[in-house]
Amino acid sequence: SKAEAYISLHCTTKEGYVTVIEYPVGGSTISTGAPAGYYVYVAWVGGKKFTGSFKLVKSQDLTIRMYKDHVEIKQ
Repeated sequence: SKAEAYISLHCTTKEGYVTVIEYPVGGSTISTGAPAGYYVYVAWVGGKKFTGSFKLVKSQDLTIRMYKDHVEIKQ
């Protein structure tokens, strides 16, 4: 989406630690490191709120695509 976007990723690791990764998302690709665990996300795209969850079982590539009407998670 070319709309203003922001994402907040809340992770609970298998050891029970809680981490939060948050940032505004620009029009380009953003790469970041993240621990393995269970994630709940809250994404805002053009003022619309989207929520969901996914699991990272190990260090792996994950793509989050944010559109004006939905969010896609691809592992």
